[in-house]
Amino acid sequence: MSKIDSPELRGLPQELIDWSDSVNEAINFGKIQLQVLSARPTYIGRRGEMVFYQDSTGVGLFYMSSDNSAIWTELVRKSF
Repeated sequence: MSKIDSPELRGLPQELIDWSDSVNEAINFGKIQLQVLSARPTYIGRRGEMVFYQDSTGVGLFYMSSDNSAIWTELVRKSF
């Protein structure tokens, strides 16, 4: 994946500059990190959070679709 060039923001409204900064921070400048758990997630997560799960039987990818919930959606499961 290549790095996205920084936009020229001079002369734009501060609100747009702040939004651009937030987007850059959210995608961590192209480096997205996900937790890898050794057990299925049971903690209360935040909306949009994703985690990998790996144990001796396989791997999975879980997604949290709402705030303040401990109900995780398993998006993918691959058994060994």
